[in-house]
Amino acid sequence: MTSERVHVILDSSQRRVLAIRAKQTGRSISDLVREALDLWMSSDNETKQIRAKALESAAQLRKRIASHNLNRPIPDAVEILDQVRNERTDDIYHR
Repeated sequence: MTSERVHVILDSSQRRVLAIRAKQTGRSISDLVREALDLWMSSDNETKQIRAKALESAAQLRKRIASHNLNRPIPDAVEILDQVRNERTDDIYHR
């Protein structure tokens, strides 16, 4: 892996904390920044993987439910709620 130089502007408190941590750990500020970026990028990637697995699980569950319902389409909850609301409104105003 090749390295590239990047210019990053930090506020004074960020720079101060990095300098303290670098001194405490015997590492460079650059090394700490690289580590933080690696952690952030791996965390972001893990989040995407978790979401993708959740979506896949939901799709499989939907297929299982559909097969138990003899492959009839699963009704849309919003449409059902709208229908119930409309029927209730009719009941209230027409009785």
